[in-house]
Formats: sequence, C-alpha cells, structure tokens
Amino acid sequence: MVGRRQRKKSEQQEFLWSAVQTGIDLHRRGHLPEAERIYSEVLAVDAERVDALQLLAVLKRVQGNPMEAISLLGRALRAAPTAIEVLSDRAGMLIDVGRYEEALEHCDRAVVIDPNHAAAWTNRATALQWLGRLEESLRNFDKAVALKPRGIEAWTNRGNTLEQLGRLDEAIASYDKALAIDDGKAPIWTNRAIQLQKLARHAEAVASFDKALALDADNPKNIAIWNCRGVALQALERYDEALASFDRALAINPDDPDVWSNRGSTLRALGRLDEALANHDRAVAFHPRHVKALGNRANVLLAMGRQAEALAGYDRALAMAPDEVDIINNRAAAVARGGRHDEALAEYERVLTLVPDHGDAIANIGMLRLLMGDFRGGWPRYEARWRLNGARPEPLRDAAPQWRGEPDLAGKTILLFCEQGLGDTIQFLRYVPMVVATGARVTLGVQPQLKALAAQVAPDALVVSNGDTVPKFDLQCPLLSLPFAFGTELDTIPGGVPYLHAPEHRIAEWRSRLPSGGARRVGLVWAGNAAHRNDRNRSLELARLKPLFDMPGVQFLSLQRELRPGDAAILNAHANVTHLGVQLIDFAETAAVIACLDLVITADTAVAHLAGAMGKPVWILLPLSPDWRWLRGRDDSPWYPTAKLFRQETLGDWDSVVARVHAELAA
Repeated sequence: MVGRRQRKKSEQQEFLWSAVQTGIDLHRRGHLPEAERIYSEVLAVDAERVDALQLLAVLKRVQGNPMEAISLLGRALRAAPTAIEVLSDRAGMLIDVGRYEEALEHCDRAVVIDPNHAAAWTNRATALQWLGRLEESLRNFDKAVALKPRGIEAWTNRGNTLEQLGRLDEAIASYDKALAIDDGKAPIWTNRAIQLQKLARHAEAVASFDKALALDADNPKNIAIWNCRGVALQALERYDEALASFDRALAINPDDPDVWSNRGSTLRALGRLDEALANHDRAVAFHPRHVKALGNRANVLLAMGRQAEALAGYDRALAMAPDEVDIINNRAAAVARGGRHDEALAEYERVLTLVPDHGDAIANIGMLRLLMGDFRGGWPRYEARWRLNGARPEPLRDAAPQWRGEPDLAGKTILLFCEQGLGDTIQFLRYVPMVVATGARVTLGVQPQLKALAAQVAPDALVVSNGDTVPKFDLQCPLLSLPFAFGTELDTIPGGVPYLHAPEHRIAEWRSRLPSGGARRVGLVWAGNAAHRNDRNRSLELARLKPLFDMPGVQFLSLQRELRPGDAAILNAHANVTHLGVQLIDFAETAAVIACLDLVITADTAVAHLAGAMGKPVWILLPLSPDWRWLRGRDDSPWYPTAKLFRQETLGDWDSVVARVHAELAA
C-alpha cells in the first residue's frame, strides 16, 4: 500500500515537472498567458512547488505586477528558506519597488549560503547604490564581475555607481566592458553618451547617442536622447544638426519645455534671436516655472539689447531658484553691460560663495577688475578664461608647462601663441621683445593674416602660423597671459609705439592709388566680426555714421572687410566715401593704407589695435561697458598713446557718440 502511494506521488511529481517544462518553453517563446495558465495549474496541485512559484513570479514581473511577483517569491522562500536563486530574484524585485533595506537583507542571506553567487553580489551592490553607500556598492560590483566577468548587468550598474562618485572616465570604461559583451543594449550606449557629454567629449557623445537611437529607433522615450544629442551638437557648434535633433524630439512630444528651451539656445547661437525668443516663450508657456527656460529667455533679451527686460527675466527666474549660479552669473553680465560694474562684481562674488570654482565667474571677475584698473587683482583671475562656458580647448597649453614669469628662461625655448582675435594678438605682440630679452629662444605663433607684420616685433623670434613646423619647446605661454607673467600694472604697461610698420613698397603703391586733392583722409570701420558673441554691443550700423559724410574737406576710406546688408547702398550714395575693403588682402595691406591716412575712426575692432600699434591717430567708438582693455572713465588709452576714446553715455546710444566725433572732426 505504501509502495503504491509512493509510486503515485512519484508519477505526480513527474507530471508536474513535465508541466513546468512546458510552461518554461511557452514562456521562452513569449506565450505568456499560456505559460501563466500552466504554472497556475501546477500550483493548484502543489501550492508550495518552488520552481513554479519562482517562474510565475518572473512572469508577473514582466507583466508589470511587481507586488504579486514579490508575494509569490515570499511563498517560495517559506517553502525553501535557503533557495539562493529565489533569494536573489526577490532581492532584485524588491529593488525595483524601492524596498532597498529588505533587498539588502535577502542578499546578505544569499551570500552567506553561497559566497560565490555573482547575481546576489550584483543585487547587493545595486541596493547599496540606491541607499547611497557608493564605495561599498563599488566593492560589491567588483566582487560580482570578478566572479562573473561577462556579467553585463554588473558592469553596467558598476558604471552607474562610478558616475555617482564623479569618476566619469572609469564609468565609461565600465560601460565599455558591458558593451564588449553585448553592444546591442541601447540604454548602456545612452548612459555612456551622457558621461561623455559631462566630460565635454561631445563628438564621442553624439556617436554613442546615435548607437542608442539605431538600436531602439521607435522607443517613445527617445525624446530624452534626441534632446541630449542636440545639446551635444550645439556644443560642437553643429547648429543645424542640433536643430534637427531637437525637432525629432518635438515630433515625439511637441509640448516638452526642455527641448523648446534648448532649441531656443541653439537659435540664439545662430543669431536668429527673434526665433530664439519665440522658442523660449513656448517653453515658458508649457511650464511657467521652468527656471532654465526663463534664464535662457533673458539671455536672448540681453543679446537683443533689451537689457531692462533681460534683468526682469533673470529676477523672475531667481525668485524661484535664488541660488541658480548660472543665472546669477548671466545677470551679473547684464548688470555689467549697463555700466553698473560694482554691482556686477558683487554678483559674481556671490556665485563664488555658492560654487567656489565657478570658471565663468572667476574669469568675469578678472575682466571686471581689469576694466576697473585693478590689474593686480585682475590678471590672475583672467587666467580662468580657458574655463569660460563655450571656451575651446587649446592643445598647446597641455604640450608643455606654462611660463608664469619665472626668471630662468635663458637657453630655453618658449612658444608664445595667439588664442583669441586678431586685435588681441596685435595688442600683446608688444610683449614678445620682453620675452626675447630674457635670453629665451622664442617661437611666436600667430594667425596667417598677421604673420608678415608680427615678424617685425622681434627679429630674433621664429614666427610660425597654420601649417608651419613648430620646433620643440620647453615652455609655452598664451599671448594674453604675458601681462600676468610680467606682473603688468597700469603704470608699467609697455606702451611704446609704433611697434608695427607697413612695408614701404606697399605704402608707396597706396599713396599713388588713394584719392588726392588736399582733403583729410579718414579711415572708417564700424563693425567687427558678426560671429563675435559681443558683436551686437560693440558694432554699430553704418547708417549711424551718415552725419559724418556731409562734412566738407574730408575723404573717408572704408577699411571694412565685410559689408552687411544695406552698407553698399550707403557707401555708394556718398561721393566722399571710397570702399577699399575687398582690396585689403591681409593686415600688411591694411597697415599700408593706414600709413597713408590722417586718422582712423573705428569701432572696437582689430583695426583699432593695428592703427594704435602703428602710432597712428585713432578714434575708437566704445559701448557703455566696453571690453576690459579700454578701462573706464577716460578718453585715452595707456595701451595706445595715439588713441582717443569716444564712449556711450547710455546703453546703446551711438548717436551721441557720433555727434561728439562729428564735433571733434569739425574742430
């Protein structure tokens, strides 16, 4: 009788085992309702059958019923308290629902039973990660990948822990380990891209975002990827591609304020300010308390010259987020542009109380202090300009140590190199002979347009430009860091002019070509590079200068290289204005024309520096808050003794500037 019962029980177990195997097969092939029915039938016969409980729990998890799945595994553990796979699976599900302490307790039980169970260590590490115990989490992930080197989940979550620890390069390396096992996981490519973006490795980030999108093209959650990809493309100045990426995001969700705001920032970079403002308005309409969109909207208003509205916009954003450092920093820039320099300085200092290492604020404090004549406080902080938002990396700075004025240059080779605009290079070429005088071998790197002129300042220096071979060097120093290296104060500016000269044969040629007749020859430049971030503030429209053209006895010569819409018509309408711009093939040519003039009148452009460096009378038209090198509250320049400065008295008021120039010229 006993034997018959045992045989019957054995047959039942064999039947249940076979049924479970059928359920597993259906489960694997995606026939979940059929698999669920079979698991349920098995449990109706044997309510404590662990494998059926575990498999049904996994199915419920997939179906989005985590609490039911956890309950089923609880039943399994009551039946088999030491079933390590059940402990590990239940820990993972507890993590899914945020019950991290319980998950950790399950993992602790599991690793006591089997210290070499990789999945248990992975789950333990993940629970610790969520609990903020990051160093302990990392050690547990290291244990998991040591036990199972091809554990893709462990490598991925290990990367997430490293990211939270701020060890981004290591996080990327961990994601790379996961992708080497299976490169078909879109979320890992996305995580990798985000860390690359944080490291400003934007081109690599775009490539990783593209991998993620290719693997999961139809996922409605891709809006975040398209958005982040657009931000990376914007950082690469690939603006049209950035707009296309934002448009793909908006095709998924037309009401996303983050995307509208980022799209607006790209349009601002393209100079399409009206469209940019409309995009930010759209973002704020969807989310009136969107602090970033409000701040970006204010940035556009500032770029449009609508300073009062910009300040109101910054204030609105800061009322919601008083410690938002980037908005405080941008507001300080707006205040400075309005000539309220002490107030701007205080705001930048406030940024540093919140983020002591904020590169933009440090550099902006440096420029403000230089503008205010505090060179001792300005030059060291101006070194932070390399960390300004949007600043491009300069590989030469990493090629050798920077010279900062140490007195042991004799016999060493130093590379001095240009870093910003043509005018900056011209201004600071004056320091090159001082470096040569230290006994150093000097290599001077300049823009191609300035190579011929730059050779004049120090005949013993080797002048190179794009494409030239640069000899090995022991030290390097950007040209704009030379005042810092020499400890320049207001009264020690090397202001001797001229230090640049036009070639004599070119001067002779231009003397024969320029209009004659006894009229005074006055060169004109009214606008700088349109792509310059401060162009709207420092350049003026040619139409503003029309009052000058009616002055008798003056022949105006346009030295403007690039004309803007409407300029040609104005030039052609005045017989005493001759446009030479297209004939000025390089700065040596421009210098030759300037040598033939009585006076140059210019906005804050490279021509202002060229005329000043040549010792030619030059009148410079400046906005209310000019670039730091022109200082404030004076009409002369210690950098250029032959310069006279004409400043705006109120923001944007070029008419009064031109009126003073007219009166001075008439006198």
